[in-house]
Amino acid sequence: SPSSSPSSSSSPSSAVVRTLLWGAVLGTGAALIWWRSRGRGRSEWWYVGRHSQLQPGPAGWKKLEFAADRMGLRGGAAVCRRDSDGKWVAFMRACPHAGIDLLAGDIEDLGEGPIINCPAHSYLFNASTGSCLWDASRGGPPTTPHLAVFEVWQHRLLGIWVLPKPLLEPHVKEAWDQARADATQLAVTDIILDRKFPDFPK
Repeated sequence: SPSSSPSSSSSPSSAVVRTLLWGAVLGTGAALIWWRSRGRGRSEWWYVGRHSQLQPGPAGWKKLEFAADRMGLRGGAAVCRRDSDGKWVAFMRACPHAGIDLLAGDIEDLGEGPIINCPAHSYLFNASTGSCLWDASRGGPPTTPHLAVFEVWQHRLLGIWVLPKPLLEPHVKEAWDQARADATQLAVTDIILDRKFPDFPK
């Protein structure tokens, strides 16, 4: 609950003392999340659950669903952990294009970070930044809004916490590379098809 999230300090000296105590008892990571939350208010970092609550999610990932309404966002969200290396991402579940549940899709990685693939129209979103990487628009940047995502902090004793990230600004038309976006979409699609249909002739 919000009341159990890291709180701000009353003075710089007590902040240092508390940070050192957190570090000694719970480790550097726990101390850092408390330090980062100083001055942000109690409603910024949100506790969403325990590691034991993670369930099978998109291929190669575990998921934990949570409601984001209490954070000022409408709808459901999910935090996901990659099985292979423990990478964490968290995002709103509804695709900004048509509201399809993104947890029914796939999360792939071409070497530059996880990419969410919408199961309905194969629109792509950067799972860490929320940037819409590809949609059906032609001749310019995506018209689909960016996806709302979260920063994730987790600790084996303190559980899993998320912090809503600011929504990105729209793409700049002059900087948009349509050929690169199309190549990314095709590469992600190929990975998904190869995994789901390994015996299909290439």
